[in-house]
Amino acid sequence: MADDHQGPEEEGSSPEQAAIMLVLIAYEDIRQIMASLPIPIEMPPAEPVLEGESSEAIMLAMISAYRIVPDAPVGAQTEFGLRILVREWLNAFELAGFIMMAGPAPWRIEALTAMIDRMRLMSQVVTELLRMDGGDPPNRER
Repeated sequence: MADDHQGPEEEGSSPEQAAIMLVLIAYEDIRQIMASLPIPIEMPPAEPVLEGESSEAIMLAMISAYRIVPDAPVGAQTEFGLRILVREWLNAFELAGFIMMAGPAPWRIEALTAMIDRMRLMSQVVTELLRMDGGDPPNRER
């Protein structure tokens, strides 16, 4: 089986920049899922962060989503998956920030990569659970 995983050390960027990019890509995946809920949870796009703006808005949006998810009209398994997904992103975001401050030690990069992998898997699980709940899961072409 081919490994389609891209590590944070992509060509042309520092490990720190690549780590942030992976966290922002994961944020966009979660944003799509939240927008597809029966009662959508709106979150701002990550694009301004890519252009150098503060990441405060997306962090606050994710914290808000974490608080709102228990009230979402979805099944218990879907709610559980959403909470795992959001919690994993919050931890990845904080680790990426620490990598920016303290440097890309191999164990930090490996830990962040593992978090991203878990988020990708959980995104797939949640998308399928939404489909089973009768919702309108996001169009995923991955």
